[in-house]
Amino acid sequence: MSDHLKVFHQINLNHKKISRVKQIFGIQVRYHRANPRTRDQGLIDVQTLGISNLVKDLVPNHPNHIWSSDFTYLLYKGQWQYVATLKDNYTKEIVGWSFDKYHSTDLITKAFNRAVRVFGYPIYLHSDQGSEYRATTYLNICRDLGIQISMSAKGSPWENGYQESYYNYFKLELGNINNLNTIGELELAIGRQIWYYNNHRIHSVIRTSPTLCRSKFQLMESKGLEVEIS
Repeated sequence: MSDHLKVFHQINLNHKKISRVKQIFGIQVRYHRANPRTRDQGLIDVQTLGISNLVKDLVPNHPNHIWSSDFTYLLYKGQWQYVATLKDNYTKEIVGWSFDKYHSTDLITKAFNRAVRVFGYPIYLHSDQGSEYRATTYLNICRDLGIQISMSAKGSPWENGYQESYYNYFKLELGNINNLNTIGELELAIGRQIWYYNNHRIHSVIRTSPTLCRSKFQLMESKGLEVEIS
């Protein structure tokens, strides 16, 4: 909250003052609960595809350096719906997303194509070992662009932590989706939440919004200055 007031309203209040204001007005923080994700234990190890975790020891140092990709599930009126996203690990920005009732290669390919059309493509593209990400058509698209494909070790969701942490807050801030009347309204709500996250949510690591982080990098780079986002 302190960072949000500073970035968007030029109001400087320390955390102690913020805490007192929250107590006076009865403002409470909503905490999220982690949702366990079921994995297919029968997946073939990615080493057979010549793929490993290439970004394990890398720190992203510019936009389009490392993207992470994943999809999550939403239970809407008794039916599972799926959202795939790609995240720029440097700016923390969701650069591409798609929505469907099936978790298929088409779901993640649509998200990837949307990201590439707007932002170009990364040096590294990281994901888990989901069958959707090991599909030949998807891998060939990435390789044709010269992207280096990286995957987490089997059963190691923390190796794709950039996406895992985002989904926890994504579901919390999306709210009770069963209050929405149609699938179309749900897709619109997802788009609005992602737009809000990119443009207005202060990220705890970069201490600004993802789009402002990208803009700051581009401005500093155009001036030939070293970029420090902190």
